Amino acid sequence: MPRALRVLLVEDHENTRESFKLLLETWLCEVDTAEGGDVGLRLALNGNYDAVILDLHLPGMDGLEVGRVLAQLTPRPYLFAYTAFSRAQDRERTREAGFDMHLAKGSAIGIDLLKARLKELKSALSERAP
Repeated sequence: MPRALRVLLVEDHENTRESFKLLLETWLCEVDTAEGGDVGLRLALNGNYDAVILDLHLPGMDGLEVGRVLAQLTPRPYLFAYTAFSRAQDRERTREAGFDMHLAKGSAIGIDLLKARLKELKSALSERAP
């Protein structure tokens, strides 16, 4: 049986963080959470995450800064920007920071895209497993 995806969710709003964590767990992900960028970065650097989902506007270090640091790691986790800001220039900023995917908060399409991409990541990991 393939292992669960290890996901770090960094979101400062408690209700959003907890409900999103429950959703990810129903998709059979192992989920750790952080409410700020500084804690999220520390967890990401010390954990072995397959994916990191980052809100961009966080207390302390913001999600763009965290993403820039994590994008330099080798190997590195798949980086999702999860934000209410989804204009073309916002998407460009996350791409330039090294994020792999930009998801709009409150969008059913964004959640569907996240679920599909996590499924693809899990599949790819299963194929690489001995």
